[in-house]
Amino acid sequence: MVELDTFQPRPLTVQGASWFTDAIVGDDYLWTSGFLNERFSEPVSPLGWSVVRELLDELAFREPLRYMGYPQADSLPVTKLYRGHPFVNGTVFQVLYKPFPDFVLPEDAYRYFPGGDTSLRVKASYPPSIFAPRFLFSLLRAFLRDAQNWSPWHNYRQWARFTVEHQREMAAIAEQVRWLREIGEGVSLEAFWQVIEQAQELNRELLALHRWSLTHADLTYTLLRKLAAAWLGKERGTEICAELVSGLPNKSLELDQELQKLAQVPPEDYQAALSAFLARYGHRSFSLDIYRPNFATDPAQVANLKSQISNPKSQILNLEDGAQQRKTAYNLVRKAVANGLVGRLKMTVFDHVLGLVRRYMPLREDQRFYWQQTLAAMRELFLLIGDRLVAEGLLKDREEVFFATKDEIGVYVKGKGDFPTSEEVQSRKREFRRLQSEHELAPHLAYPAFLVGNRPLDTSEGREQVLVGRPVSPGRKRGPVKVVDTPRQFGKVQAGDILVTRSTDPGW
Repeated sequence: MVELDTFQPRPLTVQGASWFTDAIVGDDYLWTSGFLNERFSEPVSPLGWSVVRELLDELAFREPLRYMGYPQADSLPVTKLYRGHPFVNGTVFQVLYKPFPDFVLPEDAYRYFPGGDTSLRVKASYPPSIFAPRFLFSLLRAFLRDAQNWSPWHNYRQWARFTVEHQREMAAIAEQVRWLREIGEGVSLEAFWQVIEQAQELNRELLALHRWSLTHADLTYTLLRKLAAAWLGKERGTEICAELVSGLPNKSLELDQELQKLAQVPPEDYQAALSAFLARYGHRSFSLDIYRPNFATDPAQVANLKSQISNPKSQILNLEDGAQQRKTAYNLVRKAVANGLVGRLKMTVFDHVLGLVRRYMPLREDQRFYWQQTLAAMRELFLLIGDRLVAEGLLKDREEVFFATKDEIGVYVKGKGDFPTSEEVQSRKREFRRLQSEHELAPHLAYPAFLVGNRPLDTSEGREQVLVGRPVSPGRKRGPVKVVDTPRQFGKVQAGDILVTRSTDPGW
C-alpha cells in the first residue's frame, strides 16, 4: 500500500454500508476513480455494475497481475463502490506500472496517482526488480500462451478477425432476442439466460483482446511523443503528434459524421432518416451501465445532439481535412529530422512507430461500438425478464430489474434461490435516486478522485485551486471554458467553447 506522507484524508462520517458503498474489512488502501470515471460518469445501477464488474475485475486487473506473478492477484480487492461510484485499488496501478521506466510510462498514468505523482508506483512491494525470477518467468509464460495478442505487430490483425466474428455472433443473438420478444411468454426464463450468457461470453472475448490493443495504443503513442519531443522540442513535438493522429477514421468519427448528415435532412424526411440512423447506431449510449437508455430506447438523445450540430457556428467534421493535417504534420517532421544518414535512420524508426500508432488509436474508439452492441442486446433481454418478474409479482415495473444484480437474477432464473424481496429492490431504487440527485448537485464532491478506505482524499491542502489536465486537440484556441461532468450537461456547451471534463470516452 502507498505511504501517503504528503496527503491528508478529509474527515468524513460514512453512513452504514449499503449495496452502493462496499465495506471491506481492514480497508486502508488508496483507491482511484481514474480508470472507471470515464466509463461511468454517474452512479451505477446494481445490474449495470454487476454485468461489467465481473469482466473488468478478471480481465482488466486480476489477469494482468497474474501475468506479472503478483502473489496477491486473486485475493487483492481490485474494485469497489463508494456512494454508487466505482473505484480501482491503487495497488493495481502501482504494480502494473512499477516496471515501466519513466521514458515509456504511458502519459495518462498520472490519473491514477494523487497529485499526478507517478513516482508513487515505485513504493509497490512487487515486483522487487525487473530482473526478479518470478516476475520474468510469469511474463514469459503469459506471453507464450497468448503471443498473438501481446505482440503489437499482431494484435490489430486479431482485432480485425474478431470484429468479423463479432458481427456474425451479434446477428445470431439479435435473431434470438427477436424470437424471445415475440413468443417469449411460452419460453422458460433459462432460455433468456442462455442468450445473456452467450452475449457476456462475447464481451469477455472482446475485452481479453482489447486490453492489449489499449496497451499498445498507449505505449506506441507515448513512444511517438518522446521521439518527437527529443527531435523537435517538447511543446512542438507534442502538438505535431496530436496532428499526426487527428481525424483518423474510427467508429466515433463515423457516428459524428452521420449525426451531421442527420442534422441536414429536411423535416419531411427526418423520421425515415432517423430510423435508418438508429438501425445502425441505436445501440450507442453515453454509459456502459445498461440502466442508461441507449439511442434507440431514447431517441431524444439523438435530437439533442443533432440540435447542437445544427448550430450555424458548429464546425463540420471533414475527414479530408484530417488527412491533409496529418500529411502536413508528417512533412514538417521529415523536413526537420530526415537530414543525412542519421536523420534517415531516425525517420525509419519514427515511421514504424507512427504506423503502429495509427493502427491502434482508432481501436480505442472502435471497441465501444462493438461492446455496446452486445450490451444493448443484454439490456433488452433483462427487460424481457423484468416483464416476467412483474407478471410473477416480484417487481412493480420492468425497469426495477436494474436494481437486482446479475448473480441474483441468475440464481432465481436457474431455480437455485429466491429473488430479492420487494423491500430490497425498493430500498436500492430509493438510494440510487438519492445518490443520483447528489451527484447532479455537486459531481466533484459526490465522486472524489481518490479515497483512502472510504474516506475521500483531499489533495488540495496547501495548493492552488486549479484544474490540471491534458489537452486532447491539436492547435491553440481561446474561448469560454465549460466544465462538464456528465453527458447530460452537453447542452451548456456552445460552438467556440472549450470543453473541460474529468475524462471523456468514445461513448461521449
